[in-house]
Amino acid sequence: MKKFLLILVVLILHSCDSKSHSLGGRYELYWIDEPSAVKVGIRTDNGAIMQRVSASVTAFGSNEKWVTVSRIDPKSKITEYFYWEKHKDDQFKNSEDIVEGPFSYEEFKALNVVGDLPPLEKVTMSD
Repeated sequence: MKKFLLILVVLILHSCDSKSHSLGGRYELYWIDEPSAVKVGIRTDNGAIMQRVSASVTAFGSNEKWVTVSRIDPKSKITEYFYWEKHKDDQFKNSEDIVEGPFSYEEFKALNVVGDLPPLEKVTMSD
C-alpha cells in the first residue's frame, strides 16, 4: 500500500508543470501544463497569478499608464490585440472587468492614434 501511495504522489507531482517570467511590476508571462499556451497575468499578494489575456500571447508592452498585449487565437490563428489601464487593474478584478479587446490590427492601430499605448515587444519563455 505504501508503495502505491508513493507512486501516486510522484505521478500527481509530475502531472502539472508550469513556468512564469516577470514582465515588470506585477505582470507575469506564464503557462501551465502546455508550454505553447503562454498567457499574461497579474501576480497576487499570495503568489497566485490572475489571468489577464489567455493563450497564446506573442507580445507585451507597458508604460506608466497602459498595458498592451497581442496573442494568436489558438482556434482561428488570427492575431488579436488587447489593452487596459494599469490603475484600473488589481488582484481582485477579473480580466473581463478591465481588459479591452480583442481588436484586429486595424482597430488597435486606430485606438492608438494619439500614441499613448506602449509599443508591443515580442515575448518568449526562455530558460
